[in-house]
Amino acid sequence: MNGINTERATGKSRGRSRNDDVTRSTTGQPSSDQTSSDGGPGRPKELQNPKRTSMTLEEDHVEFLDDMAARIKLGGGEKLSRGALLRALLDALMRGDEDLEDAKTADDVTRRLLKCFRNQE
Repeated sequence: MNGINTERATGKSRGRSRNDDVTRSTTGQPSSDQTSSDGGPGRPKELQNPKRTSMTLEEDHVEFLDDMAARIKLGGGEKLSRGALLRALLDALMRGDEDLEDAKTADDVTRRLLKCFRNQE
């Protein structure tokens, strides 16, 4: 098996239903789990336009994020969650001027971004 919960993918899981406020909002306001009075560790007090998503990462990706968070914390920085680190990486990409429209695969995107990072040194 490929490690994916196929029962959940086919809707047979006993998890949250389609009508839960975590996955659907009728008011357009963030649900209670998307905002927090204290923000939690590494989490902004309130996201501007929250949209919940989930993704499956390779084990080395998770280890990299955890290691990055630990190094930041040990260096005197604040405790950052994996999500906060991914949002920061996406913010940096969004502010950059790299045009990826002609990329054909994820590997193309990786190569282009690595080249861009190296040119910034």
